[in-house]
Order: sequence, then structure tokens, then C-alpha cells
Amino acid sequence: MTIQHQICRFLLILFCCSSFSLMADGNSLSLAGAGSKDELSLIAETTEPVTLSGRQTRIVLRPTASAGSTDKTLAERFGALTAGRRIYVVLRNLRATQQPGVLYRLYLDLPADQKTTRTNARHVVGIFNFYNADAADDFQSPDRSQKFFSYDVTDLVRTLRAQNRLSKETTLTIIPTGTPATDAKVSIGRIELVEQ
Repeated sequence: MTIQHQICRFLLILFCCSSFSLMADGNSLSLAGAGSKDELSLIAETTEPVTLSGRQTRIVLRPTASAGSTDKTLAERFGALTAGRRIYVVLRNLRATQQPGVLYRLYLDLPADQKTTRTNARHVVGIFNFYNADAADDFQSPDRSQKFFSYDVTDLVRTLRAQNRLSKETTLTIIPTGTPATDAKVSIGRIELVEQ
């Protein structure tokens, strides 16, 4: 075996080991690298998996200690956002017993009594589905799942803040676009609000 082959083999093994570490510990890795321009900062998160109902599901995101202060509202956090930094909503570890047959709309700080579609549009984060969701009986640790949806909500937060529509308690509301299949039990393992 030539020296070039040995070097290539070593680099390939090193790459594979690095990739495995990323998959096995992606959560802690994503929040590492303090001082880096691209450092992720976890602002708020869910405290347990979220099971979606057939109609509307409202979720409260709890501020984290890593956000600097658990008393800061999203509006206050946004006011201190430095130039070039963005805010994202991240959905992780989606699971389903079977395909629900509908899409799901995601809203930020939608008032609980909101019913009109026109007003809803002011709070829209995006749409997601369960097409590639893990099987609901797959007991793989949520922290190891590499499937996720990420939405840049920086401009939305800016607009809602200017209109004084951000609530003190950051909430996400998930509404299906139709009636989900009866036997389709769907859930989201973890929802995060992050700054990068």
C-alpha cells in the first residue's frame, strides 16, 4: 500500500468518526463553539414532546437559562439582537403512526381567540408535514434524530414587535389544513427557538 493510499484511508476513517460524533451528539454540538460568529444560542424550548390534536394545538416555549435571562420576553430578546444574527424556530424528531394526510400550519404568538384567516396570516411561520417522520414506535432517542424543520422568523418577529403583537409568553400554534387521518397519531419531540 502506497503512502498516498495510507493517507487517504486515514482521512476517510477520521471523516467517518467525525460524522458519527455529529450524529450521536448533534444537540450539544449545535450549541457549542462559544465566541464563534455562527454560534447557536438556545432562547426557549418545549419541556416535553408535543402530541398534535386533530384541530388546534397551542404550545408555550419556556425560556432557557442559556438565553441569559429566563425573565426576558421575545420582544426584549429581539431588541438586544446584534447585527447579522437571526432567530429560528426548529422542529425536531417528528413522529407518526401513519401519514395524517394533511399539512400543518405553524403560527407565532397567535392570540388564543383568533379565528379570522386574514389576521392569522400576520402570525404565520410556515407549513410542515410528516412525510419523512420517524415511526411513532421507534424508540430512538429524540436527541439522535437528524430530521428537523427550521424557519427563519427574524422578519416576522420584527413585524410583530413593531405592531405590539408579541405576547409575554412565547407561543406556537399548530393547525392542520384539513382533518387528519383518524389513526394518525403525530407528535413533535422537541421545539426550539434559537438565535444564530
